[in-house]
Amino acid sequence: MTLLLLVGIALLVAATAWLFASESVLQVGGGLGILGLVLLFWSAIRERDAGSFLLFLYSGLLLGIWTYVGYGSLRVPIYLDNYSEYDVQLLVDGDPWISIDRNESLKKDLRIGRHRLDILSLPDQEALRAFDVVIENRKGYVLNVLGAMTYYRGTVQYGSVLALPPEREPEQRITQEWFKPEAYYVFQDPPESIEVPSRSGIEQRTYLRRTGSKRP
Repeated sequence: MTLLLLVGIALLVAATAWLFASESVLQVGGGLGILGLVLLFWSAIRERDAGSFLLFLYSGLLLGIWTYVGYGSLRVPIYLDNYSEYDVQLLVDGDPWISIDRNESLKKDLRIGRHRLDILSLPDQEALRAFDVVIENRKGYVLNVLGAMTYYRGTVQYGSVLALPPEREPEQRITQEWFKPEAYYVFQDPPESIEVPSRSGIEQRTYLRRTGSKRP
């Protein structure tokens, strides 16, 4: 029983909100935690004593607490671009979150899950936009206030010969108000050269840039 208790607790501690998270590590940890809880329940049924059932209840409580704490602590970076004609305030689920001046870019973390975003003008608090978002990607999102900014996503291909400049492929134009960056370099210039593994001989890196910034 002592060994089973230690194994069960170790597995439960590895658990988190795997059904809500997108990271494979969290999903595996959650699966192991649920497996540990099943093993403890099977032991309680087999032994049919009060101690085993109390252990099962304790383990279930531990899993619930770990899930709540782990899920609540997962936060994702949000790139906030306000190139509209307004100074704005952002509300998350009805509560004030952050204010952004016009022609300003900020970065702020937001907890994963479903949220309601409201964009209000300042100082008159006029409602400009409202929409629901689901945050699940740990690599972040871009909020393009009122769609005022245009972005370009491109790919740089590096060859095995570092002396040669990287090859640039055609860029993708983006005008959405809410999207995933899906880029290795987010608002950063890709380097002129990188070390390419000798096996592949080619390495590709994506980037995301704003209109007005120089194409790498």
